[in-house]
Amino acid sequence: MNKPMYLSTLTPLRGIAALLVIIFHSGQMLAPLADPSVTHLIANG
Repeated sequence: MNKPMYLSTLTPLRGIAALLVIIFHSGQMLAPLADPSVTHLIANG
C-alpha cells in the first residue's frame, strides 16, 4: 500500500485556522458579558 502524501507546508496554516476557530468561539461565549456598544461594533465590523 502506498503511504498518503503529507504536506508539511500546510501545518502552520492548520494551526492558524485552529486559533481562529478558538478566537471565534470564545468571542461567541463572551459576547453576552460585554458592553452592547462593543458587541455591536464587532458585529458590524
